Amino acid sequence: MEKFSTKIVIIFFTALGVMLGSALIGSIAAVFTGENPARIMLKIAKDIKIWAIVAAIGGTFSSIEVLESGIFEGQIKAV
Repeated sequence: MEKFSTKIVIIFFTALGVMLGSALIGSIAAVFTGENPARIMLKIAKDIKIWAIVAAIGGTFSSIEVLESGIFEGQIKAV
């Protein structure tokens, strides 16, 4: 089993890669369409945060289900 510190670094950089990649590719699309790339990068970065988290934790439905039950059903131990 991996150490917690190793796992957290991998998860962080996975989420960072999703954020940076989507913002950079989105800004290229903005250049092609004549939009302001900086504004589009900020909008994409704001909208994609939840998907970066999902990708970083593995994208499994069970992980999201556990978080949901912890938040909405008051099962703090699960979170």
